[in-house]
Amino acid sequence: MKIAVANPGQAGPIHPFQTFVLRADEAMEIDCELIHKFAEVPTDRFIKGFAVIQCATRLDIVAVYTAGALAAPFEVSTMHLERVAGTVIKA
Repeated sequence: MKIAVANPGQAGPIHPFQTFVLRADEAMEIDCELIHKFAEVPTDRFIKGFAVIQCATRLDIVAVYTAGALAAPFEVSTMHLERVAGTVIKA
């Protein structure tokens, strides 16, 4: 996985790939904190961009978009689920 940051009106930085290993039926969460860490951006700064995922086999990806309070009680005010279709890139 790598992070590609989108800047207003211009291309943003593309960060190097980070390697993860998932076995059959395992799952991994890519949350805002992880994205900020890999993008090397402080968590108090809003960023837009993409988490680019590459793998050697088929991978099921479900994007979960949430919004809510940044302070206790941290309630989610909206949520959207979306299945992400993969793209095959021939080597």
